[in-house]
Amino acid sequence: MKDLKTAQTLDAMQVTLNTKVHPNSRNTVSHILNLEKSAPKTDKFIHSDYLLTAPRFSLLDPNYQKAYVREILDILGTTAPETSKVRGMVIHMDAPFKKEMLEEMFTKPIMNEQVAAYYAKKYFIANSFTSQESIITMLTTTNNDTTNSRYVTAFMETWYWASVGFLALHLFEAAKNAQTPIPRGKIYLENTTKVPVRGSRACPGMIDFNARVALEFGSLFGICIDTEHAYASKDFNLMEDPVTEDMERLIEEGRLMVHLNTIPANVTPGSYKDDHSFTSISECSKYTYKDYVDLTNRLDSLNIPWIREVKSETMERELNYNKQWDLLS
Repeated sequence: MKDLKTAQTLDAMQVTLNTKVHPNSRNTVSHILNLEKSAPKTDKFIHSDYLLTAPRFSLLDPNYQKAYVREILDILGTTAPETSKVRGMVIHMDAPFKKEMLEEMFTKPIMNEQVAAYYAKKYFIANSFTSQESIITMLTTTNNDTTNSRYVTAFMETWYWASVGFLALHLFEAAKNAQTPIPRGKIYLENTTKVPVRGSRACPGMIDFNARVALEFGSLFGICIDTEHAYASKDFNLMEDPVTEDMERLIEEGRLMVHLNTIPANVTPGSYKDDHSFTSISECSKYTYKDYVDLTNRLDSLNIPWIREVKSETMERELNYNKQWDLLS
């Protein structure tokens, strides 16, 4: 309740869907409309729950897929009115498989029906997953290379394209059938530290890849750049790197937003750690407070929405520091 009161004073906020509650039972739209009433001047972004990532969509049980697609469309429907302050939905691009499975893929034989059956039985047993037979078919169908390191990279790239495309197709068909109002908000694909293959900015889940995917699947999709995720995975650095042509296009079309997260002392390039929630801007180990002020001014000048992702106690420290900075500057 304290956070909700604070939200009324903020320019933008983000709420995350509860992973433990089925999409059919979350009453998401009702909660969003209540937020619109309690914080009518605050821009709002809805973050998908951390299990329902875009690359995992094709693994879900068909009924779960339908429920999730319906929830996404309902959320985007709240962005349609001109008076709405709901700006869109953020969805992670995390690797769809467990870390242990990805590690095994580099050492086991190339995917065949026997290997796929082993993975399906070991890693895909939750009720939300589709049938073992379907998973085996998907795993074997995606196989398209011959040597392990190249194979895993090619396998995951093919998987990401197919799964996000599958989600896009479901969304477009459901929207057409339901005659859903045209949303103004976007689905922002967020870069991640949980990438399936490390070492390249072009690999699935990284910013360049997400930008290509968003541009391929139409104006409903955009990207979210998380600055700490990017730093930890040696990805695009918003503080230092020039934007790419794909990013420029997304900016021009209003399809890029930023999770402006700081760099804790324990997060280094190549560490692939995600630990930004407890570090305020003034406590960042890499950049100064003024660096962030300059960056936010640049983002504002380009009409790029940005938000901070921190715990309540971190937000409180940061707001207090902001007041001191305003007094001194």
